[in-house]
Amino acid sequence: MTKTKKLTVVFLLLALASIIFIFSNSMQNGAESIERSERVTRMIQTQINRFHELFSSSNSSDTSDFSNSSDTSSSSNSSNSQSTQTPSDTHSPSGSNSNESSSQNSQSESEKAEKKVLENLDKKVRKLAHLTEFTMLGICASALMLFVYSISGKVHIGITLFACLFVGVLDEFIQVFSKRSSSVKDVMLDFSGTCLGMLIAYIVYILARRISNRKKQTDKSNKSNKSDNIKETTQKNEPTGL
Repeated sequence: MTKTKKLTVVFLLLALASIIFIFSNSMQNGAESIERSERVTRMIQTQINRFHELFSSSNSSDTSDFSNSSDTSSSSNSSNSQSTQTPSDTHSPSGSNSNESSSQNSQSESEKAEKKVLENLDKKVRKLAHLTEFTMLGICASALMLFVYSISGKVHIGITLFACLFVGVLDEFIQVFSKRSSSVKDVMLDFSGTCLGMLIAYIVYILARRISNRKKQTDKSNKSNKSDNIKETTQKNEPTGL
């Protein structure tokens, strides 16, 4: 199998795998899609929380010396204030009830804020999934045009954009039958991912061409130098006339 045929098989398989992955996600119903995205969102949120804990612990260790010195002074002041405390300073039952209700309100507010953060993160994860899927499809389709069929320029851009945009529209059309909502924003996001994938593939193509051209130039120079050396040796070995 030649190198061109190998590249054709590889890029075709990658493009088909990308399309199958996109359509398999579209065929999921709303509950399955939400459950899957929430699972990914929770994984990302746990990693963010771990990073935040590590960062906060490093900052707290830096300020531990200052806090210890301030704690000693505050403890002496608190001991003096406690010695002068009167019985009227004790909490009444109504005060404890108000504290419990305020703690419950603060807990519910924190839960609402955390839920809102997760919802916003879930939306971003969904948009990022659309962008990533069609970036991979754009890379595979563009590489197939450039490296295998040597199609570049306006023809390459037109064929790749049309093919990937057709997949994006069909993706949203499948979601309607899966009892999910479809939107034009998702199609535009798919289009943006395709453009990003085409740009990545084109940059790799230009770099590969430059490397191959330099290799060809060095090979030519080496061959010319070898031929010159052979001519010089043959001229030296030829017998001189009397």
